[in-house]
Amino acid sequence: MTDTLIFCIQAVAPMALLVFLGWVLGKLKVLKDAFREQATKLLFNVTLPISMFTKVVTANIKEDFNLTVVIAGLAGTFATLLLAWLIVPRFEKDVAQSTVLVQGIYRSNFAVLGIPLASALFGSAGDIYSVSLLAILAPLYSIIAVFVLTPAQIAQGGDCKCVSFKLIFKKIFTNPLVLSVFLGIPFSLFNIDPYKISSLSFLTTTMNYLSSMTLPLGMLCIGVSMATCSVLNAASEGNVKRNTIIGIVGKLVLSPIITLGIAYLLGCRGIALGVLLVLVGGPCSVTSYVMASSMGGDRKLAANLVVYTTILSVITIVLGSAMIL
Repeated sequence: MTDTLIFCIQAVAPMALLVFLGWVLGKLKVLKDAFREQATKLLFNVTLPISMFTKVVTANIKEDFNLTVVIAGLAGTFATLLLAWLIVPRFEKDVAQSTVLVQGIYRSNFAVLGIPLASALFGSAGDIYSVSLLAILAPLYSIIAVFVLTPAQIAQGGDCKCVSFKLIFKKIFTNPLVLSVFLGIPFSLFNIDPYKISSLSFLTTTMNYLSSMTLPLGMLCIGVSMATCSVLNAASEGNVKRNTIIGIVGKLVLSPIITLGIAYLLGCRGIALGVLLVLVGGPCSVTSYVMASSMGGDRKLAANLVVYTTILSVITIVLGSAMIL
């Protein structure tokens, strides 16, 4: 248990330091809100799609696939999403905050933090389960997020009276992240890895450079956002604080209970449950902040959820792993 705690802290610390650096640079006005806006556009339109394409291409969907674990992950994700979608709008009428809160509750940082953690905790057996989940859930998370956040994007543009399924689906299927996922799926299904073609090494190296920018640049943007974001009124500030607490509980407590309960009923035990715990009991993805900020969601709430769930997920994963294994 001590080793797990140390590993979790070491995994979380660099991200926390990057957020802190962004906050300091924001307070000193070295980095201003204009930087955050431009960097977020770069993340949303370039580095994140490339990163997502890489993950889909390198995940061998046909070979490294465990159906029971994937079904459990899917069932847990959709059950959590449905519950959040039904409950959150009842008490939060601001679409910019309600959409961010729903996304924060169901979406995890599995690709960046979860897979290395699962590998360290459970070894090669954990890797097999992780690849299965990554191949299906990583692209699905982004597609669902576009659907969840699109009403906020439409409302921000002043088109809230003209919302229709046609408009929502148009925005979904022109979203860079969704397009990158669809582009990568055929490569994965036919086991074609462009990153292993020597004649394309200059191109794939460039893509790797851009992909590797995603996490550090995203965390810096979160820090700058926390330093520069101003809330319009006291009631709005109170809602952000309240929704942050609700999001933390939903992400780190309710989501694991729902998903692991379903997984247990489906017959998952031991390491399979452990990997699913890392999937749903981990922090909100930095991608959730980038997408929320780019699509009209409340960026302060999105930043809070990423930061606080990242820090508190250390407790979730350590205690949960001790109970399961």
